[in-house]
Amino acid sequence: MVFFSETYIEERWYAIHTRHHHERQVSSRLKGKEIETFLPLRCLNRRWKDRKKLVDFPLFPGYVFVKIPLLNKKDVVQTPGVVRIVGSRGPEPLPESQIIAVKRFIETEIQFDPYPYLVSGMEIEVIRGPLKHVRGVLVNKKNKYRLIVNLDLINKSVSTEIDAEDVEAV
Repeated sequence: MVFFSETYIEERWYAIHTRHHHERQVSSRLKGKEIETFLPLRCLNRRWKDRKKLVDFPLFPGYVFVKIPLLNKKDVVQTPGVVRIVGSRGPEPLPESQIIAVKRFIETEIQFDPYPYLVSGMEIEVIRGPLKHVRGVLVNKKNKYRLIVNLDLINKSVSTEIDAEDVEAV
């Protein structure tokens, strides 16, 4: 009789490293296998010689997030375009709070940008506004405050401008 640990059968969020420019195809293929995916996109204005157009680009190029039990990792890693499940010694789950925070950025209509991964800084929580209860790091950039939410496992971050009075230290 085979017994699996709870962490092996519990659904958790994992970062999937994809081949270059394969994020959408990987997300679509995984959805076809009925696997929950999250591909955060941001809309950017692109200009060509003859026109301008709003185009969706992955917020974290080369990454798609999946919610799976590790028991099903074979279904993910055998998907064309998938390089690996991210982790230093095998797949490592992301904290659900980090995925929720990035989803909140995507759902709101505030301006946000990818931001270089930060190791140090003051941890804060937003106390009012559309990002209420989101935790992150507060940094000062050109005399304006920015909220940074880090995705530690893939060394990526997302940032937005925020009023200092809308946050408090954790």
